[in-house]
Order: sequence, then C-alpha cells, then structure tokens
Amino acid sequence: HFPCGPSLATFLVPNEDGRDVETILVGREGAVGGIVSEGFLPAYTRICVKFGGPFARIHVGKLDAAKARSVSLRNIFARYADCML
Repeated sequence: HFPCGPSLATFLVPNEDGRDVETILVGREGAVGGIVSEGFLPAYTRICVKFGGPFARIHVGKLDAAKARSVSLRNIFARYADCML
C-alpha cells in the first residue's frame, strides 16, 4: 500500500505493558505492507491509518516481478527498507 496525498499510516509496536509505541509514520514518500520482508515473514508491528485518504495498492507478486525486472527498483526498495530498519 502506498499512501497518496494527505494519507498517513503509522507502524505500532506493542509494549510489554500492553500499550503501543508509534515507531514510523509513513506518508506519500513511503509504503506499508510486505515491503521489507517481501510479504513472506510475519510482522511484529501493526499498521494503523492515522489520516485517511487514498492509498494505491499493488499485489506483492506483481511488485516482486517488477523488482526482478529492474535493478533500479530493487535498489530503491532496498534503500527504503534500510531507512525503515
């Protein structure tokens, strides 16, 4: 999912005491859902829409195929994953 316009999503990590900690705020510069792990590993975070609006969505299989065809696209997603971590 790619937030568009004013849309914002947040990554929430559960704390031992049951409260969530907001770790990353993602706007139109980023993406959420299966980007770092390529969709194959379970997430330890929860994603919540903070400010609603349009989100563009692409199936992870189609995204993986596009990354397989394009070194530039693969590098962009690898750099984005590095920034998130």
